[in-house]
Amino acid sequence: MSVLDYDHIVVGAGISGSCAAYQLARRGASVLLLEKFPLPHSRGSSHGQSRIIRRAYPDPIFQRLMDEAYREWHQIEKLQGVRLIKETGLLCFADEEENPFLNGVISSFAQ
Repeated sequence: MSVLDYDHIVVGAGISGSCAAYQLARRGASVLLLEKFPLPHSRGSSHGQSRIIRRAYPDPIFQRLMDEAYREWHQIEKLQGVRLIKETGLLCFADEEENPFLNGVISSFAQ
């Protein structure tokens, strides 16, 4: 009987598990990624074609995180030779003219 040895075992190949496994492997770790269903599948909350990722956040910390996330997505696209993100515009609605959250999102575009 052989013994399998991994630095890390990640349970769940959703967006969080897949990203964690990818980053660990990218850093040279031996990783086992376990998923209940055959991949790809549409049973997870972050699966499907109608998902959104946005850059606009009122919090500067989230803005920096999103800049890093977009760089990572584009790096994966380049490495795999496939387009994963279709960038489009953003349309926001509010029932009040002076909505603090919406104003913060709009202000984030200026930065």
